[in-house]
Amino acid sequence: IRAACRRTASGNYKDILAVGSYVLERNSGLLRRGSLNLALQKSALLIVEALMEAAPGTVARERLNDRIWNGEVPESDPLRAHVHALRSRLRSTFDCDPVVSVRNFGYRWDEHA
Repeated sequence: IRAACRRTASGNYKDILAVGSYVLERNSGLLRRGSLNLALQKSALLIVEALMEAAPGTVARERLNDRIWNGEVPESDPLRAHVHALRSRLRSTFDCDPVVSVRNFGYRWDEHA
């Protein structure tokens, strides 16, 4: 907490995104919850960042696809595979999965899920 406060005081508050007990360090790609840490790869970081920015709202699949692939989405459905891998890593690290599917629309971040 002290380190986060120092970063905020030094003007780097945009590098840190906090939703509930989750803290995302954007520059390092590190997602923290309490004493547990999860290093995110680029696509997972972009997904988590979008969901946490919109929390408690929902992010459309199209918006996530645009964010990850800059409007050039591959033919297959890679977003589903990336979200599945992210959820597995979240469960193994934090023993929970805050990524919630919203049927026929997209995903949302819910730390209580």
